[in-house]
Amino acid sequence: MNILVAGDSITEGITGRSYIRLLQQQRPEHRYINLGLGGDTLKGITKRTLRFLRKRGDVDLLIFQAGHNDIILPSFAERSLPFRIFYRILKQRGSVPTSGVKAFERVYRHTLHNLMRQTSGEILVLTLSCITESPDSREDTLRREYNAAIKRAALDSGIAVADIGDAFDAELKYGGSSYKNFNVRGIVVDGIISRLPQGAERISIRRDLHLTIDGVHLNDRGAQLYADVIMREIDSAVCREQNATG
Repeated sequence: MNILVAGDSITEGITGRSYIRLLQQQRPEHRYINLGLGGDTLKGITKRTLRFLRKRGDVDLLIFQAGHNDIILPSFAERSLPFRIFYRILKQRGSVPTSGVKAFERVYRHTLHNLMRQTSGEILVLTLSCITESPDSREDTLRREYNAAIKRAALDSGIAVADIGDAFDAELKYGGSSYKNFNVRGIVVDGIISRLPQGAERISIRRDLHLTIDGVHLNDRGAQLYADVIMREIDSAVCREQNATG
């Protein structure tokens, strides 16, 4: 199968550990196309995905995740100058966040409609993993509202959901560190260290984090959790394709 994986920095896999690399190792019979881009939002990811499908052709399976930065980025506008500059750069390239969960759901539904028109392959949407490992944090509470919107939109569109958010919530249900590193320089440094042998794990241990290195980007356990949830859905898609072809 040709599998297109569209998303943000978690999909891109440069900061922290890459779940796509695990998919490549554990399901090597498939071809994975990584369309992740750090800092991107629902609107930006949608535009890039549709452009890819129009210019590069169809795929057998589209895996789509968007929303982390729609939650995170708006706070950058109210922070120090480096954050505001970074936010302005992201918006200029097209990574514009939606304005709240209602607007997000409306745009997400429109996105699914357009993706269904553009591809004849299956679509699998992913809910959002944690934004801080503390379930009581403002960001993570908001994430659950966005995940509910994603699932409503997918259900109404007849599109399958790989519930990454539920898997992370189950792992972190007893609470975790509220550490968050929404710092431009810190994210760059984390990206470098996390690519060293055991680098991601050392960062997580130092910050008392279980699934991430900074509250968002994945360590080895977080990446494997992503891969496990997605592989179940890929295997189901393969079975459906085999049954359809007799």
